[in-house]
Amino acid sequence: MSISSHVPINHLICSSGKQSIQIRVLPLAGETTLRKDSFLKIKVQFFDAIGSPETMSPVLRWETPDLTEKLLPTVIHQEVFTAEVPYRQVGWHQSEAIEDNEIQVNAAVNFYKKMYTLVRDGKNDEFLQLLSVRLHDIDEATYINGADNVKEWYELIGKLKGDGYILSDFPEETRSVLYGNKKVLNITRMNGTPILNFVNKEKDTFNFPFLIHKVLGHNSYTIIR
Repeated sequence: MSISSHVPINHLICSSGKQSIQIRVLPLAGETTLRKDSFLKIKVQFFDAIGSPETMSPVLRWETPDLTEKLLPTVIHQEVFTAEVPYRQVGWHQSEAIEDNEIQVNAAVNFYKKMYTLVRDGKNDEFLQLLSVRLHDIDEATYINGADNVKEWYELIGKLKGDGYILSDFPEETRSVLYGNKKVLNITRMNGTPILNFVNKEKDTFNFPFLIHKVLGHNSYTIIR
């Protein structure tokens, strides 16, 4: 079975120039090697959001090597491509490198617990204030002008409640993943789903992920994406 999906990456590009992307192909849960019939194809495409979006130009193509000859525990590949965007953001270029140790991870988990509690307790204005940089940067990177993020968030929360979605309990165990030269951190549930995970009676889910960082000279985490 093959699955194809489109994933926007503009919000992960801070400015024009060379962009580095790392691709990691891992085994299925409970398995130690990649299956011989597994494969992954990556294609990064550019389209003109202002001019003609129908015209797409590939800037990067990559696919996994032949896996039928030998068993591999993982495939890790680094690629570079050039992007041209009409904006420039600080992003995580002025962020501190995060050490992957117990103290740093526990502090990050506590920050995620804070954000989780704000959503659980309906303190939406306080939650949105901590989300303000993320919302601004993503709107700019995806060319959205005049978005009312506050209104849209309240409408989203109202729809989730109306459709019977309930915020899942905060997990007893979490996993941490570092990105962006170890300057961006994500705390997730053990199965990789976001901390803000909503589920209804039919087991349909809605996830709201976010990433955190530390601004240089500051000792506390803030939301960056």
